Parts: sequence; structure tokens; C-alpha cells
Amino acid sequence: MATTKNGLLRGLSGKVGPIVVCKGKDKSIVKILPKKTTKAPKLPQLSQRAIFKMVKQFIDQTQQVMRIGYYDYLHTERPLNAATAYHLKNAVIGVYPDFTMDAVKIKVSRDQGGLKQEFNATVSIDAGDILKVSWDFATIYNPFEMLKRKLDQAVLLIFDETKQLTSSRIGEVTRAAGKLEVSLPKAFQGDQLHCYFFFAAEDGKVSNTQYLGVISNYTPSMI
Repeated sequence: MATTKNGLLRGLSGKVGPIVVCKGKDKSIVKILPKKTTKAPKLPQLSQRAIFKMVKQFIDQTQQVMRIGYYDYLHTERPLNAATAYHLKNAVIGVYPDFTMDAVKIKVSRDQGGLKQEFNATVSIDAGDILKVSWDFATIYNPFEMLKRKLDQAVLLIFDETKQLTSSRIGEVTRAAGKLEVSLPKAFQGDQLHCYFFFAAEDGKVSNTQYLGVISNYTPSMI
């Protein structure tokens, strides 16, 4: 890379053959494009590409939830970048080409001094295809704190490990409701379903992800 201040390249930008010129502040930056290689990628490169592709697909389909859950990182990096970096480093298991997401390590929110979890939250299946998340709001906060925290929105992500699909619910109920009921998609029938849960406040603060466990082989109702 080279730079030039004013001079011949002043005001010029773009690509000419293998040379790329970019305009900077009071200078032009000249770069030479790397030569294309004909060598086949080696195993570490193949593994890295496969991992990145898988994680990107997961983040892409959960981005609405991740933008909320990683919002507190906004002062240093984009929320989706922070979510991608975490999962690349912590939530991939397997050996090439059989990589998968480690369901227990997935985090759809990361608290940086925000809200408390509801540690007694549980998940169950009612009436065949109704997934129910329950928690006891009164056990965490004192009466004064509850006046404000009762407005925190509940966020739920369901991850179908078998089909690598997700379904989410955002802000349908508040913390004060004590429960959230979701009708499961019939496409999830018979699959391993992992459930993740957190709260989000109006100011962007969140509680840490609570992994509620796995639902196996649910059968939708015939009605």
C-alpha cells in the first residue's frame, strides 16, 4: 500500500487493473490487489469457512432477537457483530465438515450490568403444541423495584436443532405477566427444540440469556 498527498492522483478513486485508489482525508491511498491463487484451500481454511457460514446463517435468522440482546455493545461495535464474534468463539462444536451449534453455549443476550434473570423460569408443553414459559416475578425484586421492572419485555427464542430453524417472540408479554404461551409451528414436530429466554428494558438493558432446556418430540394437536 502507498499514499500520495495531492499530486497526480488528487481526486482520483476507483480500480484500474490490479490497482485500487481510495480517497482519504487530504491524501489518496493506493493498493495492489492480491494475486488470485489456483491452490486448493487447505483443511484449516475449509473449516474456518464452514464455521463462519454456519454461524452467519444462525445470526441472520435470529437477528431481530440478537439486536435486542446485544444492544448494550452498541457503544463499541454493532450488536450483530458482537453476537457473531461470541458464537464463533464459543458456540461451535464438531469436526469438519460436521460442525453444529452447541445449544447450551448459545447466548441470545449478554448482560453488561443490566437486568436480573428470573432464576426459577421453566418451560413445558401444554395441550400438545402450546409451549409455556413460566416464572415467579415476586422472588427477584423488592416491591419498589418491581414498579419499574414489571414493564420489562419478555423475549423467547426457540431453536429447532434438527432442522436448524428458529422461532421467536418479542415483547408479547411483560415480566409482570409471569408466563408466556406460544403455539409451536407444526414444522417443528418430532424435533429437538431448545429454548432461550431473557428480559429487555425500554432503555436497552437486558438480562443474561437463560437456557430453559430442550423439548423433544412434541406432537401437535389434531385440531
